[in-house]
Amino acid sequence: MSLYLVLKTLHLVAACIYLGVSVSNGHAKTRADGLRDPRASALALDFVVGQNRVFLLPASVVLLATGLGMAYVAGLPWVQGWLLGALLLFAALSVLLGLAIRVEGQLLALAVDAEREESALPEAYWRLSQRWSALGAIATLGILLMLATMVGRMNLIGG
Repeated sequence: MSLYLVLKTLHLVAACIYLGVSVSNGHAKTRADGLRDPRASALALDFVVGQNRVFLLPASVVLLATGLGMAYVAGLPWVQGWLLGALLLFAALSVLLGLAIRVEGQLLALAVDAEREESALPEAYWRLSQRWSALGAIATLGILLMLATMVGRMNLIGG
């Protein structure tokens, strides 16, 4: 198997992990929050934080490394056309991921505190959850746009 096909295979596996973890994180937290039980939310958020650490962040690194590696092997320029648009979109998704990870840590702390105090989830939790949901919705749309960009080699920036 050629180096390009090895990189492409790793890239596709990482893309599947990235999308799958993103969707499952949203599903787990949404289901747990629907119960309005601090213990359920704390468990779900612990799961989300763990999945990000074990799967999502490594998949992000693999996506970038294999994407740049494929471009290099294929002799594609990184600073023009569809590849530049894809890199800019990846950078934006990485910023969103960083913001979401920060919010997840805050949400987890609030849920754990409420569980420990045997109280309801505080209003601050629900406000942060709205922010997290908005970040997640934007990120999911971005991931889908990224997939379409990569599969169709769509030029997002013109020229």
